[in-house]
Amino acid sequence: MIHVTIPEDLESQVADLSDDSRRSLDQRLREAIEQYLWDQKHGEIALQRLSDIDAGRSQTISMTEMKTRLGLVD
Repeated sequence: MIHVTIPEDLESQVADLSDDSRRSLDQRLREAIEQYLWDQKHGEIALQRLSDIDAGRSQTISMTEMKTRLGLVD
């Protein structure tokens, strides 16, 4: 278990959101941390893929080509 102290104004903002959504403060904070971790993980993946493209280790394709490959052409 982790215990964190946050500024009162931030706690108040999260509490207000919790009241609006009928979710507890703990649940809102847990969701925020989960979202932050997801964003960090996927942001790192995106940066690595961009680096691979810049270094010539990977290529991009057009939206038209992607639709063709997926069989989504009109």
